[in-house]
Amino acid sequence: MPRIIFCIALLLTTGIVHCQEKQKIPGTSRSVTIRTNPGSFLEHEAGVMLGVGYRWSHRYSATFDPMFIFYKPYPDFNTLTRENATGIKIKTDFRYHLTRLLGFSNVYIAPDFHYKNVATKRWETFGMNCIQGQCDYYMNARYRQVLNELGAALKGGIEVFSNNDRWYLELYGGLGFKFSFYKEKGIPVGGSFTSAPEREAFFGMSREGVAYPNLPGGIKLGYRIY
Repeated sequence: MPRIIFCIALLLTTGIVHCQEKQKIPGTSRSVTIRTNPGSFLEHEAGVMLGVGYRWSHRYSATFDPMFIFYKPYPDFNTLTRENATGIKIKTDFRYHLTRLLGFSNVYIAPDFHYKNVATKRWETFGMNCIQGQCDYYMNARYRQVLNELGAALKGGIEVFSNNDRWYLELYGGLGFKFSFYKEKGIPVGGSFTSAPEREAFFGMSREGVAYPNLPGGIKLGYRIY
């Protein structure tokens, strides 16, 4: 009799586990993913993004997305010329995953942080050996304008997995703030700006130390390694 009871309990347990596996939502177990932004080559400072994500529980995960910037596809907002740019942008977040929201699965909310360092090469007319506004001569030369940007936001998103639970698309959007800081480097020896250096003022956002809106959003493409 005990053997019969044990066998029945074993069969019931196996059946329950089997049903749970069938109902498992893709992407909710422990996993490592690689990620990219298909539209990174169209951003204002464009380049290639290749990141990684790690999910260690049903509820929590994190991502780290570095982007290597190597050109600007659009003309400068002020000078209307296309400048060379190089640098890096790093985005990271810490995610809390919801079981379901409004009928959707694989939904998350997360604080999002980013840091950007971009050097843009520009041409400018410099006054040489100037004293009280009087200069020996003027010279047109190239210098580097370095932008450091810090930002944070609260965002939400959804991950849509393929049938094989490997490939997925992530759609996300959020709202936050960011700060910009500038430095001018590579100025000719003895040279000085004849006027304030041009700074790209997209919607007027060129004042240092002032908080401006940060609106992260877009689409990411990912692949689950395991």
